[in-house]
Amino acid sequence: MGAETSDRAGAPTGAVFLSYASQDLDAAQRIAAALRAAGIEVWFDQSALRGGDAWDQAIRRQIKTCALFIPVISRNTHERAEGYFRLEWKLAVDRSHLIVANKAFLLPVVIDDTGNDDEYVPETFKECIGRVCRLERRPQRSCGDAGGYQYAEIYAQWGENKVALDWLEKAMHLHDSGMSNLRVDALLDPLRQEPRFQAIDRALKFPQ
Repeated sequence: MGAETSDRAGAPTGAVFLSYASQDLDAAQRIAAALRAAGIEVWFDQSALRGGDAWDQAIRRQIKTCALFIPVISRNTHERAEGYFRLEWKLAVDRSHLIVANKAFLLPVVIDDTGNDDEYVPETFKECIGRVCRLERRPQRSCGDAGGYQYAEIYAQWGENKVALDWLEKAMHLHDSGMSNLRVDALLDPLRQEPRFQAIDRALKFPQ
């Protein structure tokens, strides 16, 4: 979906664009709240009233300038043969082809038991499968900590290494399942020379 009608058209470059089917509004609100609690700017449309050239151009502009694109994947997106979120997905995929391979842009989020082989999910999203976040299945100790590993990925890509490492340590203490990708996740490459990152790696005791 597009923009929060009150502020999104003027949102700063570098925000996260959250794209979802209208039936997933509740889940999208929780994800947006968690990201904002982590200090991340989110572009997020809560309005059911969409349409018109100005609105469409605002959405296109935001996808063109956002730092990360988060498509929310669910049974609802699978079952909807048509929806504006599909155009958002296409625009994001098109932009991803212009971005160097080692720079994060697409970060799919699966909110239910939808399979990673869903035929209605773009192949480009599936290539990010190692980074897919299933937020709804994580322990909800607090809204802000539910996706700590994903926050670490985002901040690492923004060059905020200290904040990224803070979230990575929280994710480790919460036994975030994403931590199993620590050694192979390209999104965390900016952190690998940091002593704190190396200490986390040792603490996880990966098989040699």
